[in-house]
Amino acid sequence: MAGAVARAYADASHFPVSLAAKDVSLATAHAALPVLESVHAALTSRPDLADRDLSALRARPARTAGRGFAHGPDQPA
Repeated sequence: MAGAVARAYADASHFPVSLAAKDVSLATAHAALPVLESVHAALTSRPDLADRDLSALRARPARTAGRGFAHGPDQPA
């Protein structure tokens, strides 16, 4: 799972969403892994993104005027 997360946060990792979904599917085929089943559902919920790089699914942090990111310095990211 760490490898997939690293690819998701790498810029232009050239790892398509469909391949990530396949990898997760292989992992869940032999064991009940609820977290990975949720990941698979998320990866396959947008067929229009199947050929895009996995990094396309990253959430972009919202910015607020003059405060950097939407969370404050005393709030967790």
